[in-house]
Amino acid sequence: MIRRRYYFLSVFLFSAFLSIIVSLKSASFILTFLIYTAIFFILGISLTVFPFVYYNHFSEMKILNRIPKYSPDQVINIMDSKEKFNVAIHDDGFDTIPGLIVEKYIEAKAVFLGHYLEFYQYASPWVLSYSPFLKINLKYVVGISQGRRSYAIDAPGLPSIIKCNYFSIMSEGHAYRMIVEQRSTDEFIAAMLAGRNA
Repeated sequence: MIRRRYYFLSVFLFSAFLSIIVSLKSASFILTFLIYTAIFFILGISLTVFPFVYYNHFSEMKILNRIPKYSPDQVINIMDSKEKFNVAIHDDGFDTIPGLIVEKYIEAKAVFLGHYLEFYQYASPWVLSYSPFLKINLKYVVGISQGRRSYAIDAPGLPSIIKCNYFSIMSEGHAYRMIVEQRSTDEFIAAMLAGRNA
């Protein structure tokens, strides 16, 4: 898979290269260079975005065709959990299938079981392992952070304080960055608080 940042950077650099060639004999080099860079960049994105998207899609399909896949209903812990969320969690060297990691984030099915939060690598509609790649004991979670702000786990009204779908769960000695992709952040944090008290 090609990362988005490398795709955009390569299109920009090629646009800048073409703009230099076109602008060399221009009287106002900088203005001409900037205008042509913008034009070539827009044209470059327009002409290559679909091949880029399809290449990444088929690369993912090729990986998925070679590995075992399970319906969420086949994984006992997922089936038994009442609270399930689709999330993307920042890769911190977890034991996962590397070809499916997008922009350093792992697509995962997060499930709450008692006072544990488990993460299973996920590629809709499949779970890619019977075993979670990460298991967090919610009793050891000390807070939630978002940007530069941190909140204690027992802060009054915590679920409604977190406004966006990205945040970090802070446990003793580690922070897990994630994005809640399905359902609301309020519901996720409420489920986490309920798990702590289970």
